[in-house]
Amino acid sequence: MNAANVLVVSAVLQAARGALLGWPIALTQANVIRASANARRRLLQCHLDNLFMAALQFGVAAATEPPSWVAWCIAVGGWTNAQLFVIPLIRPALDPASRVIAAVAIPSFLLTTVGWVGLAATTITTLATST
Repeated sequence: MNAANVLVVSAVLQAARGALLGWPIALTQANVIRASANARRRLLQCHLDNLFMAALQFGVAAATEPPSWVAWCIAVGGWTNAQLFVIPLIRPALDPASRVIAAVAIPSFLLTTVGWVGLAATTITTLATST
C-alpha cells in the first residue's frame, strides 16, 4: 500500500470512529446514558480529535505524496493521540499525570511530531528541488 493510501484508509476508519462516537454523545445529552460532566467532555474530545485527525490525514493524502515512514507516523500517532481521551473514561480515578498515561502519551506525541515535522521537511525539500 502506498503512503497516500495508508493515510486514506486511516482517515476513513478514524472518521468512522468519530462518527460512531457521536452516538454515546447524543445518548448522554438526551440522558439515556448517565455520565458525569467530565466523562461527557472527554467523550466529546475523543470524538472531535478523531474527526480532526481524519481530516488532516485526508488533506495530506490529497495534497502530497509523503514518504511511507511519514504516513505511518502520522496515521499511528493520530490514532493513539485521539484515543488518549478514552483512558479517563475507562479509569476515571487514574491521575492524568500518571505513568500509565505517560507511557502511552509520550511515544504517541513523539511519533506524531516526527510524522508532521518529517512531512514539513520532505514537502519543503521536494518543492525546493522541483523548481
